Amino acid sequence: MSKYIKYRSFNDAVLKAASSAAATGKGVVFRTFADEKRFDDFLSYRDLISKAASLASLISQEHRAGERALLMCPTGIDYVIGFMASLFSGIVVIPVYPPKKYRNNWERLNSIVEDAEPSLLFTVGGDRDLYIEHFDRLEKQGIKVLLLDKLETKPLNGYDRFIGGLDDLAYLQYTSGSTNAPKGLRVTHRNILHNMEATRESLRLPKEKIFVSWLPFYHDMGLVGTLLQALYFSADYIFMSPFDFVKNPFEWLRAISDYKATISWAPNFAYDLCVDKVSEDQAGSLDLSAWRVAANMAEPVRGDTLKRFSNKFSVSGFSPENLCPAYGMAETTLTITASPANDKPVFIDVSAESFTQGKVVLYEEALHGGKKITLAGSGKVAADQRVIVVNPDSGELLTDKQVGEIWVSGESVTDGYYNRGSFDAGAFNGSCKQYDGQVFLKTGDLGFFDSGELFVTGRKKDLIIIRGENHYPQDVELTVQKCHSLFRKGCIAAFRIEENQIDKLVVVAEVRKATISMREKNSLISAAKSAVLKEYGISLHHLVLLPPGSYLRTSSGKVQRSLSHKKYLNGELTTVDVAVGSRETLVNGEKAASAVATVDWLKAMLAGLLNIPVNTLNSDAPMADFGLDSLTATQFSELISRRLGRTVPLEVAYDYPTLSLLADYLAEIDTPRGDCPPSQSVVDLNEDTAIIGMACRFPRAESIDQFWKLILAGGDGISDIGKSRWALNAHELQGEFSALTKGGFLKDIARFDCGFFSITPREAECMDPQQRLLLELCHQALEDAGLSQEMVNGTRAGVYIGISDADYARQQLKLGVDKASYAGTGSALSIAANRISYYWNLKGPSVAIDTACSSSLAALHNACKDLSLGEVDMAIVGAVNLLVSPDISTVYKKANMLSPDSLCKVFDDNANGYVRGEGCGVVILKRKKAAASAGDPVYALIKGSAVMQDGKSNGLTAPVGPAQEATIRRALAKAKLAPADLTYVEAHGTGTALGDPIEVSALSSVFCADKTRSTPLLVGSVKANIGHLESAAGMAGLIKVALSLKHQLLPPQIHLRKPSTKIPWNQNGITVVPTEPLTWPVAQAPRRAGVSSFGFGGTLAHAILEQAPPHERPAAQYPPREPAVLCISAKSPAALAALRERYLTFLQETPEPAIGDLCYTAAVGRSHFPYRLAVTGTTAVQLHDALSQAELPTAPASSPKVAWLCSGQGSQYAGMGHQLYQQEPVFRAEIDRCADLLADELDLPLTTLLWGEAGDRLDETCYTQ
Repeated sequence: MSKYIKYRSFNDAVLKAASSAAATGKGVVFRTFADEKRFDDFLSYRDLISKAASLASLISQEHRAGERALLMCPTGIDYVIGFMASLFSGIVVIPVYPPKKYRNNWERLNSIVEDAEPSLLFTVGGDRDLYIEHFDRLEKQGIKVLLLDKLETKPLNGYDRFIGGLDDLAYLQYTSGSTNAPKGLRVTHRNILHNMEATRESLRLPKEKIFVSWLPFYHDMGLVGTLLQALYFSADYIFMSPFDFVKNPFEWLRAISDYKATISWAPNFAYDLCVDKVSEDQAGSLDLSAWRVAANMAEPVRGDTLKRFSNKFSVSGFSPENLCPAYGMAETTLTITASPANDKPVFIDVSAESFTQGKVVLYEEALHGGKKITLAGSGKVAADQRVIVVNPDSGELLTDKQVGEIWVSGESVTDGYYNRGSFDAGAFNGSCKQYDGQVFLKTGDLGFFDSGELFVTGRKKDLIIIRGENHYPQDVELTVQKCHSLFRKGCIAAFRIEENQIDKLVVVAEVRKATISMREKNSLISAAKSAVLKEYGISLHHLVLLPPGSYLRTSSGKVQRSLSHKKYLNGELTTVDVAVGSRETLVNGEKAASAVATVDWLKAMLAGLLNIPVNTLNSDAPMADFGLDSLTATQFSELISRRLGRTVPLEVAYDYPTLSLLADYLAEIDTPRGDCPPSQSVVDLNEDTAIIGMACRFPRAESIDQFWKLILAGGDGISDIGKSRWALNAHELQGEFSALTKGGFLKDIARFDCGFFSITPREAECMDPQQRLLLELCHQALEDAGLSQEMVNGTRAGVYIGISDADYARQQLKLGVDKASYAGTGSALSIAANRISYYWNLKGPSVAIDTACSSSLAALHNACKDLSLGEVDMAIVGAVNLLVSPDISTVYKKANMLSPDSLCKVFDDNANGYVRGEGCGVVILKRKKAAASAGDPVYALIKGSAVMQDGKSNGLTAPVGPAQEATIRRALAKAKLAPADLTYVEAHGTGTALGDPIEVSALSSVFCADKTRSTPLLVGSVKANIGHLESAAGMAGLIKVALSLKHQLLPPQIHLRKPSTKIPWNQNGITVVPTEPLTWPVAQAPRRAGVSSFGFGGTLAHAILEQAPPHERPAAQYPPREPAVLCISAKSPAALAALRERYLTFLQETPEPAIGDLCYTAAVGRSHFPYRLAVTGTTAVQLHDALSQAELPTAPASSPKVAWLCSGQGSQYAGMGHQLYQQEPVFRAEIDRCADLLADELDLPLTTLLWGEAGDRLDETCYTQ
């Protein structure tokens, strides 16, 4: 027998303790409150033993030992007598939660009855009468109901027959059901006796034991930790109702102070509640100096709580050394580990980043710092129990600072579950190799040891794993609890759900008020979402707000996360009522006067809902970017419905995802939902297409200007590969992979301003850099075209992207990178186009086209076709190619496609293959008439294009000359041009010994066969400058030709030393552009050129471009504004500073810039972002000086409220508003509208009066008022 077992049974211990205490008058006090008065009922140990033994004798007359009895009555004297009477009689008592009007626990009780099959039920008359139907039903099931407050008992002589046996069942402790339905633990007298002494030793209980408790007896900590301990030691025991504690926590501390209590237990939340609810004056009135054991158990112990409590009540004489964090559970009777009195609690700081990955790294040892988590220890192992931490999957013993499942062995471990053998086999049968033959209880809790101190981190089943990171629910719950004062402490449950195969976080939280306002609700949601995102880097998918008293706790007060989870999934949670305040209730039938006004109140409403500043909302950005999720979208629609006085669909925020689109819908100025307004243009199938905007990033050329300078100077964009691209060792660099060391590479392809495009860093990491590059270049191309995001938002614009390689996805798989939720969209080629349409809210076709090396021009061809058919009003055509992996280069090298010297010697006699290159180009297209109507500057016109396939050939990748000819002829036919009308062709020109001669032969057959050409056809290829960009090759050629037409210059053909002898130059009428820039010769204007791009699988494309007509500036509708206002903006201070430098460079280097055009484009053709700067000037010098001297803002701009003060008669004057009328279209339109409305009321036109054209009649009273 263990040294900790000192009695024959717990009955024996109580009888002996009570006998020795009889002379002292010690006993149990039950304190109650009524009308703010306190009442204490006293039961001495002498009377307790006498009454319990008498009742036990009565019970034994009809019932045998081993039968089960439900003990279901309020905590009080009757409860204690009934409990001890059951033990004395050998009846196995089952403490259960008493029924309450506001807490329907009959379902739980029924499951206990079904499991335990009791023959007795102890209660009191009041409860029997209140729930007579339920008790009648129980009696019909054969359960005898005994009313403890109605029984008459007689004193007995001698109690020896009530001793019982050490291994007899004392009671069934039905677990709280925090993870499953309640199960009854078989607690023996041996278990109780062992845990009594284990607790005494581990907590270092003082000799003078005076207990104060508010913990209910149907909770293991209340029963074992306080009542049974008090009985075991025959100590003074003062009990108050848990409801009185919650109502006024001060009363708990006052009882400790009044009775000079030395021992009191409570869960962590109780200490928090005292800190928050007890005033400084109340704390000063207390004397807690006698309190030696302030045990903290039953839920995760918070280091912050312990520190706050000891600081708050130091004025009361409380010492922090007496805070005793402990760990235990019903399965071990109670105590497993505990921190002894007079020892300070143990705290350690660990790295938060490592902790989420299941590792414990002390914060001071963490390599990269970051956030830290302070953990509180739960003490050392109690008595002779064995506590280990193991890998729950393998059962392997773990060492210090390794998180695993906590297992326990010892005489405090109970005898398993009643009638649940299968559960016993799982939970009570742990086997560890290092302790062969010893059986352990698997607690289901996670934790780790550090120098003998146990740190409990959470429940294994409750662990929230999102994107591979571990988050402990109690941490999330505390974060939410702290973020807003309306959350009830200790009444929050966090858990994980799976939705569309994505793990998401849900929090269920009780609030302090039965009814909250919509503003309060929005504030709670916003605060919780923000706090969780900031602390853990994960999104709170759903926050469910519950009214007071509805939070799901067990009878012992534990969080019922599993039940909360189940009820959430079943839609069974009752949410708090939300009242609409007077400020939110508007007149029924209110309609928005205009889309602009609608956007304003929508912004204010959404900002309030999400609890964010109004000025951070971009009306053309998806509302999801600002935190609108499924819950807040529903709330948003409800708020809108209330404002308008009519119901709007719940899904309105998804159907119209930006504030602008939503405003259009609500103002009833948009077309039916989901539709895009049809084109208003008359379709001309033969109309040319205009290139109105361009942007590019090519090797050694970060912009259109740099690209033109590079090729005009005969520059070479080929360079050595950067070390960061891919790893090749020295042997590989010198061997068969030597051709991979050079190429046309872009710089910094990993850099991306994800925040600018409202993309999270995590998603950006999963995105193919080709997608990132396209977004950036589309933005630049649209700006080059003078089109802001607001101008293209919701338009019938199509997106056509040439893209063919998926290096990034293959490399991620090859490196074994974990798949994230964004990996699918991040690597799909189709998303390269779709993401552009999504960001700019474009409603036309959105397609990614892969025809290998002809992808660019195939995309262009489809765009031009849709424009000519009227399918779209604008097209964004882009192409991209990046070399993220060496794999494809290796394949091409082995196929002898790559140049050994990494030079693309197009048309040269030494041509020996091409060099790979990367880049991205984007062009903006409109129909010619539409561009002219809008006053868009045009780089060039696209006259026609064609795409064909070469079909059957000598091989899948073998070039076919006749097919190339047919493609070019079809393009000429579409353009309605003769071959002689073209003077230059940008050839596909890869620099291969076979491909170049076949292509030149095809060109000769088309353009020079009829001998009518007066001058040779000039040919060239930009591949010599930047390499073969493959899917983006045609785009590079297109941009080169457009620039050449604009500047009327042909860049030189580099790497041409000796024209290929395989091509009969003297006979075919074709000449290669010389190695110096050439003024583009033309027999008659306009200049025209062809661009060829051929895919290695046989898809051939050709486009014909024409010099743009002279730009005709549309007549000004209003006088020029003087001085001019230059407005620039960006999304961050650094970006604004960089933008200012670009404007300063332009103003300084551009001779006589058109100031009006510059300022107009900056104001109208650019989106306006939060960080803004505006200066004025009439000349470039003035603007330059003002811009250079302006102070950059450090905070985003806010939208000021504008109030118009109407002073009444006397403020008018002739000509008032005349300049605004001349210069501001909106003001002019409103004045004209007012003039129309007043036409029948005034004898003169309103403008005649305002501008003083009628003399001083404006001053007449009939007009001024």
